[in-house]
Amino acid sequence: MVVVLARILDVLADISQDSKIFHLAQEAVILVFALIILIRLNCQVLKHRRHNKQLQVDMAQMSMLSAKAVENLAKAKKEFGEVIAKQFVVWYLSESESEVAWYILKGFNSKEIARYRNLSDKTVRNQLSSVYKKSCI
Repeated sequence: MVVVLARILDVLADISQDSKIFHLAQEAVILVFALIILIRLNCQVLKHRRHNKQLQVDMAQMSMLSAKAVENLAKAKKEFGEVIAKQFVVWYLSESESEVAWYILKGFNSKEIARYRNLSDKTVRNQLSSVYKKSCI
């Protein structure tokens, strides 16, 4: 914008000083090119602003969808846990057996469970064996 204004002022100054037509033509060409570049840059800025607004809308929609998915996942996780707990009751698992079974379902191995529960690995393996027997009936 500053370049265009400077070019306009320069052309006006050259006209007032009765500059040669060739020099005025050069200044006019430079002014036209500066205006074209300014217009193109302005169009690009407007295009990017529209694109950014659309991205913000898309991001807000994705954020809402993500929040809904998290909510649905939490609900499904809770329901799944309830189903598993009911199945443990059907299998007549003791409290210790249920706890060990939960850890197994979460991906822990018997040594990790023993360390976490301050038990021997053999005790945990015995409890797991009992869980497996009761669940196969």
